[in-house]
Amino acid sequence: MILDTEVMSKIRILCVEDEPQALSQLELSLGSFCKKIYCVKDGIEALEIMEKYEIDVVLTDLNMPRLGGLELLAKVKQQNKKIVVIIVTAHSECNYLLKAIELKADGYILKPLNLQELFSLIIKNVGSKYFQSELNSKNKLIKVLRTIGGKRVQIIEYVFNNINKDNQFIGTYDDITKKLNTSKPTVVNTFKVLLEDGILTRIKNGQYQLTEELT
Repeated sequence: MILDTEVMSKIRILCVEDEPQALSQLELSLGSFCKKIYCVKDGIEALEIMEKYEIDVVLTDLNMPRLGGLELLAKVKQQNKKIVVIIVTAHSECNYLLKAIELKADGYILKPLNLQELFSLIIKNVGSKYFQSELNSKNKLIKVLRTIGGKRVQIIEYVFNNINKDNQFIGTYDDITKKLNTSKPTVVNTFKVLLEDGILTRIKNGQYQLTEELT
């Protein structure tokens, strides 16, 4: 379960359910484990949330006012095929399930919810994507380290050893130059590599965010 909770802690989930008690159950059950959870009562509100925030998993009911689950599924997959969409439904009829499969649903689970089955379904669909992304980022870092040497490796070690609790490095090129007794062009070129390869993202001068997959 350690592996499962590690993956769950990285996931941003959007729950779409028009029945308040069922929506509350989802929020209580998943909120303690996932990175972020958003709860809305129909497909229109779900699309509004997705315009503002990054979402990894959509858990959606079928029958809802304004925009139902199948229509939401179609729109989500049209916008971003990487988002996992799981149908949460009381309907076991073949026509609903076949339509969901046709629209590329990543899975479905029947009500009343079995939380262990729901967790397993989420992990099954998101886990492999998460670990592949993490592996790609770490391989990228290894590749960078292999192609550079000398002071540049020392600079990268210094950056990683001074990442704060927000997974950020705070420091200017001049700070690093003085601390490591190296040339400023070497520091600038090292950061250029880290930024171009997506290992760091510049927030502003002197403040950099470490890519999430390496945290």
